[in-house]
Amino acid sequence: MKILLISDKVSPILYNENIDKNPRLKDIDLILSAGDLPFYYYDFLVSNLNVPLYFVFGNHVRKSDEEFEKSPKSFKYMGGFKNIDEKVINAGGLLIAGLEGSYKYNNKKYQYTEKEMRFKILKLIPRLISNKIRYGRFLDILVVHSPPHGIIEVAENDLAHRGFKVFNTFMKKYKPFYLIHGHIHIYGSGNNKSYEYYNTQIINAYGYRILEITL
Repeated sequence: MKILLISDKVSPILYNENIDKNPRLKDIDLILSAGDLPFYYYDFLVSNLNVPLYFVFGNHVRKSDEEFEKSPKSFKYMGGFKNIDEKVINAGGLLIAGLEGSYKYNNKKYQYTEKEMRFKILKLIPRLISNKIRYGRFLDILVVHSPPHGIIEVAENDLAHRGFKVFNTFMKKYKPFYLIHGHIHIYGSGNNKSYEYYNTQIINAYGYRILEITL
């Protein structure tokens, strides 16, 4: 399965009229977004690549985000993409869960304390257990906005980017093959966008990346 990962930045490589001529985007099966992207961008990608898109919200609140939450069924861009916060889905045999937002730093929307994020994870557990019984594994991919705590070095007082310790616990216990996050912006080609924690590969989807998985 070939997956387009996106987060935080509208990429000019993707958002252009020649997207269908890009050989790297041939045979994309689905799109996963780790947040902080506008709905018009999702709509463009889904329309041109003709594949489903699953997303979580980031930590920056857009007017369109609020409109979506008030009336998701009538939202004008909602053809072909779905919010998976606090949900576990089966996408073509791939088991995927999502958790939105960042660590709480100024009490605005889509921000959580460790305790609040732990409570959000508790809502996933019944479906994770069901997956383990039915498929022999809890989860393949966890899509989050904020990274796990301590994986990426940030200043001690940078609450916005510190990441969640509970994500580390989640990886130890439920062993997803991949954790996809955004939130940490990358500048220059020398930055590492992939890490490993126990048996989970952690990927920063800032801008875009392509992930190929054999099911």
